[in-house]
Amino acid sequence: MSFWIFLTNKLFQRFKNWLESHLENGINGIKIRNYTLFNSNQELNIILKLNTVFNWVFNILIVYFSFSLIFGILPWTKVIADTLFGYVINPAKSIFFSVWNYLPNLFKILLLTFIIYYIRKGIHYLYLEVEKGNKLILYTNITKGYDVPWKKVHELLLNAAV
Repeated sequence: MSFWIFLTNKLFQRFKNWLESHLENGINGIKIRNYTLFNSNQELNIILKLNTVFNWVFNILIVYFSFSLIFGILPWTKVIADTLFGYVINPAKSIFFSVWNYLPNLFKILLLTFIIYYIRKGIHYLYLEVEKGNKLILYTNITKGYDVPWKKVHELLLNAAV
């Protein structure tokens, strides 16, 4: 157990050194238009803190699974080992199957978003043609005045559909 903890600590330390040496000048920071959300030093510090958090998580998992394996060796402590494994495996299975069962709904959502995006582009094209004066749809002087409000209504309905 101590060997694996030592090994993961060395691995994360090397990764930290690599991040500090290679990414110090390579990170531009996170900017949204003219606003700088994080400069390069702040972003590097966030990445290094995430590295430390992952190191702690891996070390805790190593200790946890080591205890489970140690308890699994003896027959009279096998129940304790199964319980310890169940504390991690059952929620992980539940999360995995929940995501797996949600995938068809996600594909439906992506397909509807894709279709509505192109419907919106088509409606925008039709309204641009009406604004240019092309007699694309029953174009009269009356419909030319109503094109902007109806465009807003159509955009509202499409936004509601998404």
